[in-house]
Amino acid sequence: MLKYIPKTETDKLLDQPELLAEALRINALFMVEKAGKGHLGTSLSSMEAIVAIRHLMEGNDIFISSKGH
Repeated sequence: MLKYIPKTETDKLLDQPELLAEALRINALFMVEKAGKGHLGTSLSSMEAIVAIRHLMEGNDIFISSKGH
């Protein structure tokens, strides 16, 4: 059974991008399981890129992601 990893725990992984991406993938799986539907492919395949972009952001930077459809 999957368990959601709270933000207080994922915040501790901000300096460990590989572990952060893994924790966020677990959360994505948890949310899709709880909802009973969802699109896992994009959520799982883009996690490293999103974590890397987040690591490079400074100050009040804003990141917007869209699949474009």
